[in-house]
Amino acid sequence: LLAGLSAQERRARLARVAEAIAHPVIPEEERHHLYVNIHHGHWQGANKCKGDQRFCATCLQTTGERKEETVTHVVHHCPTARAVWAAVTSAWEAATTEPLDATDPALTVLGLRPRPPDNALSQEIARYTAREPAWRLLHAVTLLKLHQARTRAHMAYHDPKGQREPRQTKPKHILRAIRQRCALRLSYEHAKATHTDRAGPGPAPRQGAWRSFVQHWLATGVASIAKGGRPRLHLL
Repeated sequence: LLAGLSAQERRARLARVAEAIAHPVIPEEERHHLYVNIHHGHWQGANKCKGDQRFCATCLQTTGERKEETVTHVVHHCPTARAVWAAVTSAWEAATTEPLDATDPALTVLGLRPRPPDNALSQEIARYTAREPAWRLLHAVTLLKLHQARTRAHMAYHDPKGQREPRQTKPKHILRAIRQRCALRLSYEHAKATHTDRAGPGPAPRQGAWRSFVQHWLATGVASIAKGGRPRLHLL
């Protein structure tokens, strides 16, 4: 993820990652997981586990392949992760019209979308920026749900009472969990914007909390307002 970069490029990429993790739209549970993830703090892989426990349990169970369970494997190379990211990026493009490369680990592991070129129009840059909160939430939630599914698979495979079939570890289960969590957080962002505009003093023109919600969630195509005034997620 940093190989081949100059010292300046490495610093710039790490700065982008740090800025992304600190984004206010990310819930604290997902943020904590991102911090652990980026520092390789999970109890997995050859440096912390011995025997078969250092390998990906999903790969051992499905294909018999002995793949070391690094962070990059769990959230990028594992067949389960590849299937999840393919669906996530497809849903993202369908909702926002922004194509993303699910085979790029900078996108899947670090959550870094390609920036517009230097000569891009201001409207293109504005659209890219407006999508950032929704992408930050979707990426953080996806990484956590992949890790949780990995843990369920690991515990089932290495159960002291004997191997058992893991539950809720298929891509369809992970995608459903991602959608449910994102929909819940969308409702929170909607309620926060509504309450802020109602309870706070009158904002300056075009700077209200509700306008920001519209700009980041509705105008981007990520969500819409359904009958009854409830937000509806357009992802997955």
